Amino acid sequence: MDVDFATLVVVLASAFFIGTYDSIPVREFCAERGLEGWLYAGCYLAGPICVLLLLRQNPLEYGLKLGPVRQATMTLMVLIVPTIVLVWLASFPDSVGLAYQFPEGSTASSIARAKGKDLLIYLPEEFLFRGFLMLALAKRIGGYAVLVQVIPFVLVHTRKPYPEFIGSLLFALVAGLMVFRFRSIYYSTLLHWVIDIALTFSLYMRR
Repeated sequence: MDVDFATLVVVLASAFFIGTYDSIPVREFCAERGLEGWLYAGCYLAGPICVLLLLRQNPLEYGLKLGPVRQATMTLMVLIVPTIVLVWLASFPDSVGLAYQFPEGSTASSIARAKGKDLLIYLPEEFLFRGFLMLALAKRIGGYAVLVQVIPFVLVHTRKPYPEFIGSLLFALVAGLMVFRFRSIYYSTLLHWVIDIALTFSLYMRR
């Protein structure tokens, strides 16, 4: 990997990021039709993988391997309980409840089905920020790449309620360290998913 490739990865990752998050009408169009996950899968997963293949890079080296399963799973299990507790505490401010309104007639089962589909969002997101971007840069700047990937991820959450914004900073650091250590995005994806589920049901039970 040379400097040109590292620069190209940063530029392309930024393009995929901006292309999705700044295209609000496109996101709304897909969300209304239940296609938001496929939008993310295309922009954040399939797009970068195609770029890597064109550059004769092995996509598996950018977080798509399972890594050390036992060690990574143990780390994930240790993190789950304190994460759920912190998310539950962060759900109390009114600003959080106002930001997430449940559709009329929502039930626990309908919400659970919707949360299952959210994996189609979190896996591509983890790949873009902590696979494609971070692990590529790690070959050039080592552990500093963990700090670099925090910036775009936090920018995604600038319009979120303050507790969620702070939480996104903490999560980005933890997830970045996990992926950097285990060279796999699957465990940070599951942690991201747990956060979403914990927040959703914390708000649902108190509505």
